Amino acid sequence: MLTGQPVSDTANINTRNITVSATGIDKTYDGTLAESVTLSSNKVAGDTVNLSDTSELFTNKNVGNGKTVNVTGISISGADASNYTLTSASASTTANITAAELTVQPDSFTRLQAHANPTLTGSITGFVTGENITFLGAVPTFSTTADMSSIPGNYAITASGGVAGNYTFHYLTGTMTVDAYTGPSFVIPNSTFDRDYKTADVLAEGGCSTAMSSHVANLGASCGTVAGLVPTVQRLRHVNLNLPGQ
Repeated sequence: MLTGQPVSDTANINTRNITVSATGIDKTYDGTLAESVTLSSNKVAGDTVNLSDTSELFTNKNVGNGKTVNVTGISISGADASNYTLTSASASTTANITAAELTVQPDSFTRLQAHANPTLTGSITGFVTGENITFLGAVPTFSTTADMSSIPGNYAITASGGVAGNYTFHYLTGTMTVDAYTGPSFVIPNSTFDRDYKTADVLAEGGCSTAMSSHVANLGASCGTVAGLVPTVQRLRHVNLNLPGQ
């Protein structure tokens, strides 16, 4: 017979299994395995359960897409953490490592007209800690369009040819300034040399013919000196020689 009296009993509330997942965050190459991830779980909405870990590492440091990231030392805490059983203290995910950028800056130079270019140099910045040009597959080289025949003016110095698996290259530009020669000039009156000097008599690369040498010697100079100032037929025109086509 029911009397309408309340009836009481007992039951258990078991802990809920909680699974922690990791989501990788892409990064720029830094030469390390270190990674950052975002942790999430299947906890009940509204419960206070904090998620943490002790290690988030790529399997290698090199540039690549979809690279494995291992997360270990996962733990939970917070006001409602005791209501959960952590299913695993580790997780894995993937993320990308993109190449770091190197800046290549050619040095700028100034030289005189008709002189050879100096050795071209420059700087490379942006290496991650502990790395330098020895980590490149190929070191960038420098070049310019200026040569010994270039007229006074500014010429670009460019860089190219860098190769690296973990870096990209940002190439800047330097300047080769060619200045006009402003030193002493040698005036040879036409009346003294009433003849035409052919190309073979002038010799473009730092010398001149026997006949020309004797005339220059009479001026107290040397053939090599004059040739260094005006090493081509075209530049010898201002010396007042009777050159072909003048």
